[in-house]
Amino acid sequence: YNVGSGVGHSTNAVLAMIDGHARASGLVAEVAHKPARPFDVSVNVLDCGRLEAETGWKAQIMLPDGVGRAWHWQARTHP
Repeated sequence: YNVGSGVGHSTNAVLAMIDGHARASGLVAEVAHKPARPFDVSVNVLDCGRLEAETGWKAQIMLPDGVGRAWHWQARTHP
């Protein structure tokens, strides 16, 4: 199954979310930008329609909130 929300996000958008949490924690997210490779996609969107149809599952937490929760969980459990 694909698990997602059906909303696409670029790698740079996800990195910006992570960087925001890093800066708020006094850290710096070091990122090395390189040219895109021929097989790289600009935005990734997952269609979780099959999962919802077969199990009733659908996303309840959007990516920005999920990134924040993951960041804070990591900070609490691995200081």
